[in-house]
Amino acid sequence: MKKLLVHIGYPKAASTSVQNGLLLNLHNQGKINFMGRAFESRFFGEVESKKEFQDQLRLIYSGNDHPSSIENTQKPRPISSLTHDRINVLSEGGFILNDRFEDNFVIPERIFDYFRDSADLIQILVIIRNQADLIMSNFVQRYQKIEEKELGDYLDVHIKGPKKGTGDFKIYNLYNLVREYSRFFGKENMHILLFEDYVRDRDSFVSGLSQILDVNPETIHDSLGSAHLNKTKKKQGFHYPKKLTNIKSFRLTLGRALKKMGIHWRFLMQHKIPDITEAEKKLVFEAFRESNLNLAREFSLDETRMKKYGYF
Repeated sequence: MKKLLVHIGYPKAASTSVQNGLLLNLHNQGKINFMGRAFESRFFGEVESKKEFQDQLRLIYSGNDHPSSIENTQKPRPISSLTHDRINVLSEGGFILNDRFEDNFVIPERIFDYFRDSADLIQILVIIRNQADLIMSNFVQRYQKIEEKELGDYLDVHIKGPKKGTGDFKIYNLYNLVREYSRFFGKENMHILLFEDYVRDRDSFVSGLSQILDVNPETIHDSLGSAHLNKTKKKQGFHYPKKLTNIKSFRLTLGRALKKMGIHWRFLMQHKIPDITEAEKKLVFEAFRESNLNLAREFSLDETRMKKYGYF
């Protein structure tokens, strides 16, 4: 029986750590068949380059080609390395991110159409994070690409203003996204874990993964490790984007000059983003409280734990 687990990786919800720690290590131990991602560790699955893997994913995103019907040799090889003896795992943040640009969620159906003839069972893993923390962290991660440079402005236009429910905020509604995946794959095939457990209650997080992957908890714990990869820097109430927002800025020019003189210049170039305020947290909380309650009740999640973690 060919089992496929698709991890649709939310941004800033431990996806990099899961891919480069847990899944890659389990693959190397022969416990699972990890089909691709873990770019930070130069792992691309059955292909030889990051570009080739991304080209494969475009076959899914496009919805135009099916693995059994590709004849044009110029097209990338389809993702096809499903095994019988181990669970097959595909982990990809683009499954969520590519849905930001459509009016409706379209990726769940395209994943279903792409793999339904090659997999006997398809299950979905989603690691969710409470929206106030998720939005703050992703705002820092994507700062150079976001039009509104103040978090308050960003929240206003997407929660109450002209961009309401669009872009990132479409995928921040956890209930809507999970419900759409369940429509194609069934509630019984949806696995939902909490990012907060990964940070605060690792044993609970590991236990959930152990059941999903059918690997003993000790192996999961050792393979996952203690590192939290791709974590944005925070110091004294400020967040620091990893990439400069203006490569031609005066600070960059000055920094290069200071570097030649042997002076540490990195801190001169770092843009500081203030942490989310209590008022902003409340705005986000109220915007998603009801949908998070619906998510917990419809998918039988631990309401007490979610309340503790600030979902409602």
